[in-house]
Amino acid sequence: METRSPEKNAISFRSIVTFLQAILQHWRAFLVGVFLNSLTIWILQNEGRAIPHWAYWLAGVVGIVFASFRAWDEERRKADALSRDVERLKRPALEVECGDDVKGSMARNRPVGIWGRKGVADFFGFVLTNVSGKTIHKCRCDLVLLERIGMIEPLFSEFTALPFAPRDPEQELATEADIRSGESIPASLCTIIDTNRVRFGSLGNKWRFPEQFEDFFTEFGDYVFHVRITGDDCPTVSVKFILVWTGNRATSIMKLVPKVQ
Repeated sequence: METRSPEKNAISFRSIVTFLQAILQHWRAFLVGVFLNSLTIWILQNEGRAIPHWAYWLAGVVGIVFASFRAWDEERRKADALSRDVERLKRPALEVECGDDVKGSMARNRPVGIWGRKGVADFFGFVLTNVSGKTIHKCRCDLVLLERIGMIEPLFSEFTALPFAPRDPEQELATEADIRSGESIPASLCTIIDTNRVRFGSLGNKWRFPEQFEDFFTEFGDYVFHVRITGDDCPTVSVKFILVWTGNRATSIMKLVPKVQ
């Protein structure tokens, strides 16, 4: 059987003061209650009826009860509004999807220009969908950590922005986007060109670190991309993706790591 501590059962002096302040804020309701009861007593007196003494006390009590109800109702409304805000914050503002069966997540065998020649490339990424009911401004996705399963030390641990669509080396890449409610937008994690070299993000990205990104993938295996997604008035979302790297772009896949509930 659950027992409550004395602290939870005790009514503090501060709580009493807060309650009285809430009632005083509704002094009009108190006066309305007193007025209505006083009017009733006055009518009865004019009719020659005897008014018991308790009726005068009742007038004050009814006014206090009326004001107390108004104070309680106001606090209840505040609590309900706060509860709705908390529930809204618990719900994710962005939905993340990844996989060959997710439209816009992958782009296979895309004809591209690679260093002055015609070639093809596979784009591996994910899709963000705004489910918040309002526009999310300045949405940004950052790769914050890259590791290979089975290795102790991470391969890469610097913040660097991932690009949104388009996936065309001749078009300017955007690392921030305003996503309207209900809108979906793809972002790129990596690109594997026809020579099976792994490039960061999308073609046309500027890799600003001394080590070559493709050198992280010299061995076959599972590579984990840790991504942080942010935006104005949007809770930060941290997600993980696994690139199953087989050494061949056609048989390699990218998948979302489900969060443990």
